[in-house]
Amino acid sequence: MGTRAAVFVLVLVAPAVLFGEIADWCFSAAAAAVGIAMLLTASRASLSRTWVGFRAAAPMAAILTAIPVLQLAPWAPSLLTSPIWNQASQALRVDLGRSISLVPGATLSSLASLIALIALATATTLVAGDRRDAFWLLRAAGLTILIMLALLMAGGWLSLIESDHRPILSLLGSLGVVVATALGVAAFGRRASTDTPGSSRPITLALAALLAAAGVLAQLSQPGVVGLIATAAGIILCLLAARLPLPRIGGRVVLAITTATTLLAIALAFGTGRDAGAALTSMATARQDRAMTAQDAQRMLADTPPLGTGAGTLDFIAAAYGSRAGHRPPSAAIEAYVEFGAVGGMALLAAGLFLALKLLAGAARRGRDRHYPACAAAVIALIMIRSFSDPGLTGAAPQIVVAVLVGIGLAQRRSAES
Repeated sequence: MGTRAAVFVLVLVAPAVLFGEIADWCFSAAAAAVGIAMLLTASRASLSRTWVGFRAAAPMAAILTAIPVLQLAPWAPSLLTSPIWNQASQALRVDLGRSISLVPGATLSSLASLIALIALATATTLVAGDRRDAFWLLRAAGLTILIMLALLMAGGWLSLIESDHRPILSLLGSLGVVVATALGVAAFGRRASTDTPGSSRPITLALAALLAAAGVLAQLSQPGVVGLIATAAGIILCLLAARLPLPRIGGRVVLAITTATTLLAIALAFGTGRDAGAALTSMATARQDRAMTAQDAQRMLADTPPLGTGAGTLDFIAAAYGSRAGHRPPSAAIEAYVEFGAVGGMALLAAGLFLALKLLAGAARRGRDRHYPACAAAVIALIMIRSFSDPGLTGAAPQIVVAVLVGIGLAQRRSAES
């Protein structure tokens, strides 16, 4: 009971990470400790149920942990290297060192944060296997997003938060609207979650209304076409997957769609359709032989956290540092490409798509509580779309929210069989 309650406490205190790195590290340590404790004390039956749900996220977890480990290894593969650091070194006339893990301490820091997020998602999956706990966790996640939005808006007015919080505020607003949609479905759907003991439809609807209103205000604070499209897509996907009959999606179909989409992305990025694909993702417009200036190199090193390789070819990210880009920070997709390289970026794309499809497959089983995997799938789709337009996903707060929501969806994606 104590460890299960600890998961709820972690979800509710997550807004504290907005106040700086110390709070972020404290939360990460607590999340890792709770996750490990739950795995060590859980029964074999609970662990088996958790694995059945969580295994859809296993490829993503493996990739996120493998990349930093490989970057730290003395035999780091050449596929994770890039000439961009050599170009930056020549422009600045300094020696930046190896192209793999420029700052080993920062790479270890990134690895520790990723392990904490995976532990949080695993612990959430373990707790949310119970229908009532899943409902209360979704409520807690909605309340957490609401508190984060309030803190960010108040922090902007009162200068409580020093860093630029607008991308995080906008992304949390999108997540809040999707979670509000799931809460609304939970209140009004057939065999709704509000028939669980201790639940209340008016409270659920009130939370959904407040969350939707706050999410819309957050969206208006930083209006953008991509953000609005991503939010609308998330709402539509959540509603469709939660309420309408969907065709059964088998494991082979999921693998086929994931493989075909990944191959298409590779073809657009590196094949004959490179220019068209790059234009869509705002990652490439420059020629390969374009020279990097000292100013470009300084901006690149200042904007991109040295969490890993800094990989990614100059022609893919030069547009983000050209004269037309102004001082706008690079998007999360560009940062991921810079840090993890082409191989890591494509692997993350494939793992994210695989996870979203597996969640949709769970929602398609036409069982009760379909809104949990539907919400998680919509959240993944939303962040994948928004990652190409803003750096919001690089913040700790959205990452924690996504980990919790995905954990709930993973736990309940097989509820139709119960």
